[in-house]
Amino acid sequence: MYYNDINLLNILAEGYYYKGKYTEAIEYWDRVLEYDREAAEALYMIGMSYQKMGGKENSGKGIALCDKAIEMDPSLRNLKQKKSIVGL
Repeated sequence: MYYNDINLLNILAEGYYYKGKYTEAIEYWDRVLEYDREAAEALYMIGMSYQKMGGKENSGKGIALCDKAIEMDPSLRNLKQKKSIVGL
């Protein structure tokens, strides 16, 4: 898979995420991770999607995934802070 393909998967995932279609967004970010296991931002956004889906189990899973993504890429901590401020 080429960079443009991964970029397209990210764009599709983001589109679904912002339309509130979190299950579909997760599917596309999972595909990104199939090709790039180090794609911390995709993992982070999967975590955010689970949190947006609501429920205790989803929220717990989402927080754990976001924390793992931040361990992989500490710069994502800034993204977490911004999202919590604006309620994303």
